Amino acid sequence: PNGQEIVCLDQIIFKELAHQIISEKSRKTLIKIIHRLVNEMGVEGVVLGCTELPLLLNQKQTEIPLFNTTKIHVNAIINVLIINKLGQEHLETGSLILYTSGDSVFQIAAHEDVLSLKELYEVSMIARKVCNKFNIGRVIARPFKGEVNNFVRTYDRKDFGITPPGNTILSHLSSHGYKNFGVGKISDLFGHEFLNESIHTEGDLDGLDKLNNLLKEPKYDFYFINLVDLDMVYGHREDPKGYYEGLKIIDSGLNKLLNNLQDEDLLIITGDHGTDPTDGKTDHSREFVPLVAYRTTLEGINIGDRSSFADIASTICDFFDIPDIFDDGTSFYKNIVNK
Repeated sequence: PNGQEIVCLDQIIFKELAHQIISEKSRKTLIKIIHRLVNEMGVEGVVLGCTELPLLLNQKQTEIPLFNTTKIHVNAIINVLIINKLGQEHLETGSLILYTSGDSVFQIAAHEDVLSLKELYEVSMIARKVCNKFNIGRVIARPFKGEVNNFVRTYDRKDFGITPPGNTILSHLSSHGYKNFGVGKISDLFGHEFLNESIHTEGDLDGLDKLNNLLKEPKYDFYFINLVDLDMVYGHREDPKGYYEGLKIIDSGLNKLLNNLQDEDLLIITGDHGTDPTDGKTDHSREFVPLVAYRTTLEGINIGDRSSFADIASTICDFFDIPDIFDDGTSFYKNIVNK
């Protein structure tokens, strides 16, 4: 695409598709760009390199061959099967297992008998420096254990995320003197710079137990927890029974959490994507995710569909009474506290 088309495509991806806005006008624009490339440059096929583009265009809507990179990755490299397929060769040769997925990730898997956890993390940190040149979102260390045909991932997975390019809610709270605590993968995703303290977890039960223990004698202002089992353990592996049991663990942990909340506390629960364990696929599923805001003194209302995760950041700014610097966000705090 030429410069003007690139700007247009960026607008479609980041202003529309990233917010689940599907526009017929934008679809026609994309098809027009493709036809120009075919007619003027002899292009024989189009790679849909951005994972959002298949939401707008599929093979039924154009005669030009489309290559959906998300589907290609999912079909060719299924996270769960990679280790089983290459594990024996890895044990015999010591070669690392390197792979990617439909997300912006570079993954490194190693058996704990071949590479120690410390060594795997060191390799991943080196890879992180290399991946910075390509703006790859995360380098993921994937330790596993067990015997051939019975390999199991451990909870010592570690994400080495790219440094956020701008302000986050963590940096913004920190700049106003508030203290942040990360539970689970938060430090892997956002780094340690704006976390006063963080703690590693061994699954959702452990994470919720640790959060509940922390809230019995709260010393921090903002607690940020990431629960991964419904995604990593059950969703990707198409395990609906395990998914159901995992939901019960979260439900029980939330029940304890509600009892630990003070009247002045605000609890916000959401997810960043779906991972349907019954759809016949191992990749993330795309649907609206839940968003729940809870306070002991609030009455239940419907805050409607939101256009961006930035709405949560803006709401947190209102809660802490600090300036809202997140231009894409619209706070719903006053909507709920005034009801």
